[in-house]
Amino acid sequence: MNIELSRIENDIDRALYYARSEQIYKDYLIQKLNMWKVLSRAVNKNRTVVMNSSVAVELKCDKDIYVYGDEKWLVFMITQVLLNAIKYKKEKDAKIIMSVKRENGKILLKILDNGKGIKKEELPRIFDKGFTGSNGRENEKSTGMGLYLVYKLCKKLDIDIKAESIYGEFTAIKFTFNIVR
Repeated sequence: MNIELSRIENDIDRALYYARSEQIYKDYLIQKLNMWKVLSRAVNKNRTVVMNSSVAVELKCDKDIYVYGDEKWLVFMITQVLLNAIKYKKEKDAKIIMSVKRENGKILLKILDNGKGIKKEELPRIFDKGFTGSNGRENEKSTGMGLYLVYKLCKKLDIDIKAESIYGEFTAIKFTFNIVR
C-alpha cells in the first residue's frame, strides 16, 4: 500500500508541477544548495519505492559541492529521473549511480542506471511532451510527462540537460549547472 501511495503522490506532484511550470517565476526561490543534501532528500523522499524495487542506489558526491537553484524544483526533477530508472530497471543487479563533480567551472550531476536503455532512434524524443517510446508502451503507467517536465524546468532554471543511452545497457541523464560560485 505504501508503494501505491508513493506512486499516487508522485502523480499528483507531477500534475501540480505541470500546472505551475508556466509560471515558475512566481514559485521559486534560488539559493545556494548543497548537492549531497539535495540528492539525499530526493532518495529519502522516494525511499519506499527504492527499497521495494531491489535497485541499489549509490551517491557519489563530495559534501562540499554547491549549486544555485530551487531545492523543491530540483528534488522534483531528480525524483522523475530516479523513478524512470526504477521503472525501466534490469531484472537482476539493478543499479542507479548519482554522481556530482566539478567540470570546467560547472557542476555536472549524472544519474546513470544499468536498466533497459533507450533505442537510438527514440533518444532524441525522450523530452517531448507525451512521448513514451517502446519501453513506455510496454508499461501501462507511462505518461510521457516526467522527462518533459524535467526538460521544461531545466530550460527555465538555466540548467543544461542531456541524455545518453545504449539500448539494453544503460541510460545516463546529465544536468549541467552553469552558474557556480
